[in-house]
Amino acid sequence: MAGTKSLSLFPLAIFRASAGPPEAERAMRAAIVFTLLAVVVVEGKKSSEPHKCKAVIRSPTENATGDSLEAPSDLHCYKKTTDPNADFTCKWTPGMSAVNATYILHYCVLNKMEDCHSFDAGLSHSCFLNRDGLHTRMGIGMWVEAHQGYRTYKSPVFSVVLIHSTKYDPPQIEKMSRSSGGLVLKWRKQVGEDKGSMNEIQFRQLGELEWSSIMCNTSDGKHTEEKCTLTLHNLTVYEVRVRRTSKVINWSEWSRTEIVPAEIHKEPQVNMTVGKLLKGVRKLRLSLEVPIARALLGNVQYNLTFHSPPCQEDIPTMTLNATKITKPISGSEVKVSIVAFNKVGSSPPKLLKIPAVDLKDLHPFSFKNLTKNMKWCVEWYKATAPREKSRHFITRTPVDFKDMINSTGGEAEDFKLYYFIIHQLTHRGTMKTRGWSEGYQKEGTPRSSPKKVTVLNVTVNSAVVKWAPIPVPDQQGFLQHYVIYITAGNRTREVQVDASETHYKIQELTAATTYSVQIAGKTAAGLGPKSDAEPILTSNIPPTKGWNVIWITIAIAIFTLIFTGLGSFAAKRLKRKFFPAVPSPMSTEALTLTNLKIKEEILPQDEEVLMGDLQVVLQKSTGLPSEDVVSMELGETETCEGDTETLSESCRTPDAEFFLSSDYRRQMLNLPACEPGQEALELSENICSYGETACEVATPTYKNSLVFEMKGESNTSEESIPMRL
Repeated sequence: MAGTKSLSLFPLAIFRASAGPPEAERAMRAAIVFTLLAVVVVEGKKSSEPHKCKAVIRSPTENATGDSLEAPSDLHCYKKTTDPNADFTCKWTPGMSAVNATYILHYCVLNKMEDCHSFDAGLSHSCFLNRDGLHTRMGIGMWVEAHQGYRTYKSPVFSVVLIHSTKYDPPQIEKMSRSSGGLVLKWRKQVGEDKGSMNEIQFRQLGELEWSSIMCNTSDGKHTEEKCTLTLHNLTVYEVRVRRTSKVINWSEWSRTEIVPAEIHKEPQVNMTVGKLLKGVRKLRLSLEVPIARALLGNVQYNLTFHSPPCQEDIPTMTLNATKITKPISGSEVKVSIVAFNKVGSSPPKLLKIPAVDLKDLHPFSFKNLTKNMKWCVEWYKATAPREKSRHFITRTPVDFKDMINSTGGEAEDFKLYYFIIHQLTHRGTMKTRGWSEGYQKEGTPRSSPKKVTVLNVTVNSAVVKWAPIPVPDQQGFLQHYVIYITAGNRTREVQVDASETHYKIQELTAATTYSVQIAGKTAAGLGPKSDAEPILTSNIPPTKGWNVIWITIAIAIFTLIFTGLGSFAAKRLKRKFFPAVPSPMSTEALTLTNLKIKEEILPQDEEVLMGDLQVVLQKSTGLPSEDVVSMELGETETCEGDTETLSESCRTPDAEFFLSSDYRRQMLNLPACEPGQEALELSENICSYGETACEVATPTYKNSLVFEMKGESNTSEESIPMRL
């Protein structure tokens, strides 16, 4: 205590001795504060850390003050295991007299107050008691005294049988697993502990205030792990904590409160894309997601296990916090297992299978310009077997295909086709697929002929023969070509066809001749058996394909002509019906302008042209005012007698400066055209006939080259003369 006091007063002495300018004074004050804080921390640390108490011979203080705020309290002594030889730890709570107080621990055997022992704890609030020399199987009374200066403060007496006083350290929950509504908690026993314990587990939903609790007992044994199970609601986040005690109730402190997330009861969701094989690898892109809300699961991680069968010595596993990953893989089949896990367990595994790259997408492997002494993984299998049954071997840089065949260890069979996929092994342990090859250990002749040989499209001088290829197992070597045998009588012709072909057109045949055709396959070892003979009978009828084209062309031409004629006829009819031709008096040759001497003609007084009616009709049809309507005066009609010459001069309008020629009048009256030299005669016969036919004279009224309908009078009856517009 004296040392402490001198240490506490040392900075103050320095400050008093070195007081100077204000800046130095402030710096010195800060140094004093830090020094005092350091002293307090060191003293507090010393007082809180238990140390071994020293047995002293010291009688209890008779005038010690108890049951006050200055006195220590809550004294308890215990061992941390049920081992009877374990040491004890004693702890107490200091009172208000804790500053600069020293502590003495006393105990006396009950009913034997003369048998007492004392231990000096110094400034500490706890200490260890060595098992040796203690009365562990007898009831004892224990108390602690705090000495501060000339004052002594005494704690209440604590009665205990030390052999039964066991208090475990707070358990540390190491594992939690949650499945089907059950939560399993696991923690470890105290070191050296082999007895079971009584455990209290408290739990509550995250965010609630009240705890629920259950009791769980564990069994005795040398196992170091203890576990308890409780039932929780699915998809709910909980808080949980545990405390332990021995069979004599002396509870440990509570464990740290742990968050219990929901279990991942479904396999993770995975989106996968696989890129093309470039430079020996494919890029596998995975996007991972859990099937329920992440807020219920806490921290979720993923374990990814990749398994690629050929040449794989170990199975690499990756643990990821991220949800996206890009990993290069070879061209072989790859299997991936993905498991999502959190604090309480893992999900069912999601299994992915990335198929191997098809052989047609691999480049033929070249044995040239290879780096020597590199490691290669060769995957090989029969062409007739699935790739999943492939075998492999590891070799140094192969020289040629024969070198690879020899590396199979004699397992390759003769006359069997094998596929070889070659992978390069990098120093990082990854594989790069470099190409493929195929071959035979030993070739033979085909053991069967082509199947389904048929003859098609037989003509006078040609035919097409078609067949199914020889199956790969029957080829027994690389097929070089097919040989077609064409036989007519005693003559046989051979034709070689590429091995990739399945049909051939035979030409230069003779008409009306019987042939037979056979086919055989050929490898480097020789020809295989021939197929059954298939007959061919050429035709003696010339091909009619050209005449069919000619007749079709003629039919199309005839149809086109008929369609064109009908279309033209229909167009003319429609034009006549809806757009009739309008004669033009101003331009037609039917209108002849002649200055003639107007003869006087005596017309019967009873024939009168209704000019008023004609003007009304013209006015309504043209929409012109009555004064603009120009009319040609209709002359009085008279009985026409005499010859045709007299007729042509007398049948005209007296007051007109011109008269309508016979051609124009024929157009007006829809009469047939006159023959040369017959004009006057025919006109007189059609228009001005004497006797039975009445003579009509009508002069049209027109405006702007339009001829309108007008009335005419005869000596028999009054009728309307249709005029063309």
